[in-house]
Amino acid sequence: MALRLRAALMLCVALAGGAPALAQPAAAPVEAHHLVPYRAIYTLTVAPSAQYAGRISGSGGMEIEFADACHGWTTRERMTLSLVDPDGTPIEHANELTAYESRDGRRFRFAITQNEDGTVTGRVRGEAALTPEGGVLRYQEPDARELAFPPGTLFPIAHIIAMLNAARPGGVRFTAPVLETGSTDGVEDTTVDVTPWLAPQPQARFPALAPLRSIRIRMTVGPRSPHLPPNGLRLYENGVPDEMKVQLDNIVIIARLTALTLLPSPC
Repeated sequence: MALRLRAALMLCVALAGGAPALAQPAAAPVEAHHLVPYRAIYTLTVAPSAQYAGRISGSGGMEIEFADACHGWTTRERMTLSLVDPDGTPIEHANELTAYESRDGRRFRFAITQNEDGTVTGRVRGEAALTPEGGVLRYQEPDARELAFPPGTLFPIAHIIAMLNAARPGGVRFTAPVLETGSTDGVEDTTVDVTPWLAPQPQARFPALAPLRSIRIRMTVGPRSPHLPPNGLRLYENGVPDEMKVQLDNIVIIARLTALTLLPSPC
């Protein structure tokens, strides 16, 4: 469950970096060279679905460090979640991810470790590369195997750039195959609804976000549907989401930004 939880939440986070400290002009596209490194901390709260109202609870935290590797970007992320299930049994989840994506969006590698109640219960590790025919994903864990993926597939940072560039008057919906790091399913179609750009808003706690526009996104993974679930986020043009909501099975996870630091680039 925890790897699926991490995958769903990080689908919202999208392993994104930042953009410039100043807002991009309306006509200027967001590109890989605009991204800046950052560290963000989120608090997680768990609300039960209507089916389990009053019978499940939980809380936790998530930290993401997005660093400039000059020719690409590295991400280190840790998420912890304490749940009490409908039977009153406490469960402690902890998941760690490291990832690298090249600036040209053509190479990606990742490793995820899942812990439950202090015991490692799962690992997923692999690397992927685009080819003229589409691309290939090679898993090292949990089993060594190889999967092909179709032309047009996006890696996570390339997907966040595509979503930011999709913002336009009236909003837009688009579907693209996206590499899914939280499972061994390979590439999944991901459908997103993207709003028009929202004007900058006062941000007393996070001044780095104050001059920036933002968009709201709803998304789902899997077969296309005219009705998207409430999974979504508000995403600033520096790539930082300050609000996230994910419905997974019988719980709803809400993430809120509590600390944000822009980091220096070594390049």
